[in-house]
Amino acid sequence: MFLLLRHCQVLVLWRGFAAYYPSVYVDRHGEADEGLQRQSQSLLYLSAERMEKLQQLYASGGVAQYVSNARQGAESVIRAGYY
Repeated sequence: MFLLLRHCQVLVLWRGFAAYYPSVYVDRHGEADEGLQRQSQSLLYLSAERMEKLQQLYASGGVAQYVSNARQGAESVIRAGYY
């Protein structure tokens, strides 16, 4: 798993396939700033709840299932082997 700081997203990889996971950084209202649209207006904080869910996903071995489900339900997907 990688944190893409430029876009404030988490990239989850499994056997050459990838999917985005919701950001673990949120503003003071608990909302993610996808694509860092409001860069200067709000500070971002690490969400303990979102981080815990991400850790549970990894620890439970659910990464493969998450990537598969995310790719099936997405309007656009990350090409296999892109990362």
